[in-house]
Amino acid sequence: MMSFESMQKLRDVYLPYEIDAKQVDEVFLRLGNPSIEEIVETANYYMDDPDRNVRVMMLRVLGNQSGQKAAEGILKGLKDGERRVRECAVKCSSNFLGFSFIVEAIKDIAVDEKEKKKIRRIALSYVVRGLEECPERAVDKTFDTLLDDLIKSEQYRMAVLFQLLHLELNDRVEELLKYYVKNGSREEAVMATKALCGYKVINLGDVDEAVRKKIMQTCDLAAKHVSYWVKRDESL
Repeated sequence: MMSFESMQKLRDVYLPYEIDAKQVDEVFLRLGNPSIEEIVETANYYMDDPDRNVRVMMLRVLGNQSGQKAAEGILKGLKDGERRVRECAVKCSSNFLGFSFIVEAIKDIAVDEKEKKKIRRIALSYVVRGLEECPERAVDKTFDTLLDDLIKSEQYRMAVLFQLLHLELNDRVEELLKYYVKNGSREEAVMATKALCGYKVINLGDVDEAVRKKIMQTCDLAAKHVSYWVKRDESL
């Protein structure tokens, strides 16, 4: 098993929004090129640490790994008693949306009315994001059932649609948008149609300052003051 200090160094190199692959390679070299199995085993061991900050640190490391064992560590975080840990686990789940038990746990957070609204909103976005990051899930009945339950719920249908508007089109995304065109309210049908006709929604927080300024000057507002419609084939 790796030392706690080695895990800290891995966490530090994984922290930037855009990870520098060269720096990661350098850190791995200094640590003796540990295997994914070693990293995951150590991280999962510390996921039982009583200090929530340690658990958060391990989730940031696990989020950059892959495989069943790493997914099990993420699952621990999703079921953690501390909100900060659960939020971090959701944000670190992108590599594991191919695991039904991960998506189900994220969905449980999204619909838990006792959960903090911010965490529920983030969780819902990750459930829907699975359609884009794991398009093969289109044939997964468990995943489809989760989405169908949310879409048919008056409480969540608009929230699911808004997340769909952010995604690139694939067969399953198109199918769901067409569902809204046929069965949704007038407002929902209009938004879904626009998404099917060459537009998607972008959150200003996901782009740099120069792109943000261009979007605000040239694109239509989609919701509040942070989400805008942009052309799918337009270079930003």
